[in-house]
Amino acid sequence: MNELQRNQKSGVRSQKSEVRNPGYRLQRGRLPTTGDRLPATAFSLIELLVVISVIVLLVGILLPSILRAKALAYRATTKAYIMQLESGALRYQQEHQYFPGQENPSWLGTGATKYTGSQILAAAVFDLAPNGSGAFGNAPTSAYVDYKEDRVIHTNVNTPENPHDYPLYTPIDLFPGDEAQALLYYPSRLGNSGSYSTAPIAFDFGDNASYTGSDSGTQTAFNNIIHDTRFDPSGTLDQAYNSDTFLIFGQGLDNRGSSNPASWFDEQSPRNF
Repeated sequence: MNELQRNQKSGVRSQKSEVRNPGYRLQRGRLPTTGDRLPATAFSLIELLVVISVIVLLVGILLPSILRAKALAYRATTKAYIMQLESGALRYQQEHQYFPGQENPSWLGTGATKYTGSQILAAAVFDLAPNGSGAFGNAPTSAYVDYKEDRVIHTNVNTPENPHDYPLYTPIDLFPGDEAQALLYYPSRLGNSGSYSTAPIAFDFGDNASYTGSDSGTQTAFNNIIHDTRFDPSGTLDQAYNSDTFLIFGQGLDNRGSSNPASWFDEQSPRNF
């Protein structure tokens, strides 16, 4: 076999090898042409749907946990704020011998000439009432709690007890935006210690009925949660928590903004007792 024949056979073998291995031409460094077949790299529709389904499933599993963690963080922040308000009320009492609202309990309640317990607390600890106005008894000479605009809601009123038409403020919990709800302040009635009926009731549910509503279910939930059973597991003695001071409540994590009694007075409610 001469040299020419050997070269011809070698060329035929090379062409057959390229047919068997389409990627051969690319391996030799030549640019691809329309005759070259490249390996497929795109997702099929089924593969794409599987990936999307897995992502949706993971989001569905993780999102409730993330939201719950955020809610618990807001609850912890609210609890810290309640402690600040509690400290402010204690300092107010040291200066004036009464906790906010105790000196004039007849001002508490609902109606045109009444104030909520929470408004009374804000006026005392934030020093919002003009000195000498007499609207809330003794106006503090200095603020007992640092005032921050995003921690209260306010409206202007003009009643016989409020002749100067200054804003009335209500402390709120620290949940974001429209989720924020009022913090409820209940001063005790001096000399009373009961939580429901067998003893003079220390706290009046009506002090903040403007926020909670006044239905019997909500009032029952209130009476149940303030009933102190620490030294009376059977629950036969009628004794309220903090019967000689005050209570501060925030709304619970579940059913926020609803009329469900448990949304205000349940075990999840941040409070000072």
